[in-house]
Amino acid sequence: MAAKRKAVASAVQAKQLERAPHKVVGLRVWCSLTVLQAFAPLIIVLFALLAIAYQQLRPGVSGPATPPEWTPLDATKAANASIFSAEDFLSAAEVAHVLRLVESSDGWMPSATGGKHYEVPRVDTFEPAVRADPILRRIEERIAEHTGLPSHPHEDMVSLARITSEGSEPRGGHFPPFGLHHDTDTRPARVWTILVYLQLPLEGGFTIFPLRGANGRHRGARQKAERHDEFKSGLMQHFGGVKSDYRRHVSFDRHAVHPFMDLLEESCRGEYGVHFRPERPGGALMFESARRGGNVPNRLNWHGGCNVLDGTKVILQKFKELPFDVRRDKSWHVEYKPM
Repeated sequence: MAAKRKAVASAVQAKQLERAPHKVVGLRVWCSLTVLQAFAPLIIVLFALLAIAYQQLRPGVSGPATPPEWTPLDATKAANASIFSAEDFLSAAEVAHVLRLVESSDGWMPSATGGKHYEVPRVDTFEPAVRADPILRRIEERIAEHTGLPSHPHEDMVSLARITSEGSEPRGGHFPPFGLHHDTDTRPARVWTILVYLQLPLEGGFTIFPLRGANGRHRGARQKAERHDEFKSGLMQHFGGVKSDYRRHVSFDRHAVHPFMDLLEESCRGEYGVHFRPERPGGALMFESARRGGNVPNRLNWHGGCNVLDGTKVILQKFKELPFDVRRDKSWHVEYKPM
């Protein structure tokens, strides 16, 4: 009997030894799962950061090879200038990426500005895509660096427009179809604008500043000088203040026979004031809307886009505004669409 009990005990002990490794393995798996669960949020964040870094650094979406160099357009010295141009502010890869982003966000739609001739991305799909896109965020950061104004909630994200021709008449098509405006129009806290050409028209499509530059001052013929002064005086009368909700926009009858339309035609032909169209996509304008800390408007920088004579013009714009706490008029509120 004793021998039998001893044999049973030995069998039980053997069974326990067989099960022991399974218990150890189970404990190890439980511990591993517990650690993984504890660090899961950190792992997710790390993977997200790696994904963003990959998007930013992957071949084909790199930024410009060299930093953009700004050339003054309205003065011989940069210290006295308020309008600057730079080629290759965006790389060809960045330009292509932004255009693909629009197409993947349901494309373009007619706008209130110019209907089918001035299209904008579809707001409900494009804005979320911009906020989630690391390349657009990198472009926003570059703009903030070059304007000296960091991004903040009281300014809009970048905006895009696709512009097509409104014909070759009158004046051979040399007119600004959407008039002239100052970028503080209803937005008095705007300080700088950066405008990038993403697609160049084959002909036309200049951005003009009729009141600026050596040609705009017209020191020559007295008749043109008088016309210039009258034109300037007329624009200043439309530079509205708080009582007119800061409206600073004028339109023109393109069919009118008037000296002011002659002036605008000369501007769109590149014969008057400052005009700009880059040599290749990615070229940019940077111009000032206000001076002395951003609270004194630069009233001479009225500008407009000339009619596209052939092809299509696509632009990206960013309006940099003063942070709310340093604005002179804190009572003026608008609804922003920030990054």
